[in-house]
Amino acid sequence: MKKIFFYLMITAAVTFFFSGCADKSGISEYNKPASYWYEKIVESIRTYDLDAADDYYLSLQSEHPKSAMLEAETLILAKAHEDSEENLLAEFYYDEYIKRYADNENMAYYQFKKVDSAFKHLQSTNRNQKLIHETIADAKRFLQTYEGSVYVPAVQTIKTKLQMTKYLINENIAGLYERVGKEKAAKIYRERNQQSWIADSDLKLPEKSIIQIIFE
Repeated sequence: MKKIFFYLMITAAVTFFFSGCADKSGISEYNKPASYWYEKIVESIRTYDLDAADDYYLSLQSEHPKSAMLEAETLILAKAHEDSEENLLAEFYYDEYIKRYADNENMAYYQFKKVDSAFKHLQSTNRNQKLIHETIADAKRFLQTYEGSVYVPAVQTIKTKLQMTKYLINENIAGLYERVGKEKAAKIYRERNQQSWIADSDLKLPEKSIIQIIFE
């Protein structure tokens, strides 16, 4: 997670960065064949050192951006981070795979994995409202694009739970503003919820924490 910003630089200027800042980044090896980096990644995953595996992936992508090994390694690291419940990094690798390698036959699956990874990340925190909003938007795009996909029910469930979360967060914020006498601010959040389908439904939300509402 601490490396997300670092990895986002890959597509912009990774080759220059790697060659010019190797000593600063702690990478002491360079100018190796693709098979060398591949083996290093696999070995690091085997020993549960995903930080090292991420660094070796960066080296592989920097030195061999057209290597056929990158496709497999991108998926391997996505799954490794997912298994380690580092879901934001898993989402990053799934997104990389989608942009570079996914085709019409498997696009729906990897788009689903991206949404699912973001949702799993939200299981460990309910403070990132931006990620909630982005994941809802991704889920809506999925449902519009892949109407016949077998993953539609799962994505619909994710979207519904996150919409409920967004509603509850707004309610909590409005209540807080009311308690401190900021009625105008509270009204803004109440109005946001009035535009939600939840406000017009017969759904009764149980009195539990936001995290329990989402994931039970």
